[in-house]
Amino acid sequence: MRCTSEAPSRGGHDFIHHRWLAYQAGGYAPMNKPLILIGVPTCRRQKMLARCLDGLGTQIADNFDLAIVVASNGPDGEASRAVVERFAEWTFHPVEYLHAPMRSSARAPNAVLDAASRVGAQWVTFVDDDAVADPDWLTNLMAPQYLHVPVLMGVNLYVYPTPRPFWAPADEVKGYEGQTHKTAYTGNVRFSASLIHAGLRSNEQLALVGGEYNEFFAAAHARGFEIRRTLRAVTRETAHPERLTYRALVYRSYWCAASEIRRLMITQGKVGAVLWKAHTVPLNIIFGTAWMIAGKRDAAPTFSTASRVGMMPA
Repeated sequence: MRCTSEAPSRGGHDFIHHRWLAYQAGGYAPMNKPLILIGVPTCRRQKMLARCLDGLGTQIADNFDLAIVVASNGPDGEASRAVVERFAEWTFHPVEYLHAPMRSSARAPNAVLDAASRVGAQWVTFVDDDAVADPDWLTNLMAPQYLHVPVLMGVNLYVYPTPRPFWAPADEVKGYEGQTHKTAYTGNVRFSASLIHAGLRSNEQLALVGGEYNEFFAAAHARGFEIRRTLRAVTRETAHPERLTYRALVYRSYWCAASEIRRLMITQGKVGAVLWKAHTVPLNIIFGTAWMIAGKRDAAPTFSTASRVGMMPA
């Protein structure tokens, strides 16, 4: 495993080459197939990161080679690196850790994009550090029937507490297999390196505002890259109690709406974005208030395996 304090220069394939030697020593064949680079942006969440990596360690995809890059943009470089080093001891995939300490949520994704360019990856996937991939996750993301699609996102299922909060949706998954979209969400997505070659990058000027993925994929869609969704590639995320408070939900909803406005500004311009969304503000207030009044708040939750697909972009 290679660990660096900054995203390294684009010259060479040294971290994969070093792992090739380990592969050969262990009887594994060296990489000679199209490469998928799995990127895991992270920041100060070592326990979640460890669970996430456990779900990636045995992933496979027929006819593809696989490498994993963990990119941290937080001040916890040594702690996150220790997690990645323990993971690299047992996984049979090449692993690289990058520490890009600039406090911008777009910095770590861009470090992954740079790594993908450096090693010549044909495909890139992103997984949130608080999500755990199902064993067949990557196989389904790289299914042959979707290889012509430049951007394919999967399904993120939330594990809710029991009793379930009254506002939590039911257990069905909305949408349908192969559904088209105009953007993609933060994790559980794979895309062609052609997006990188087209000059697309996450907007680091957003700092810690968030929404960089939404903007990235909206810009890709505006340039003609098709985006679809499969219901078969699944990651799972525990809905932690501190994220279920009213304040946390309002905060999340606000920034999701701000991210959506930025997407509409990319696709429809500033005036079009205002005209498209202005009427939804009073409607959301009216229906949201009515929903709150009609609902019942339950006692302190205990967790179960109930799950639900997360917020979906249009």
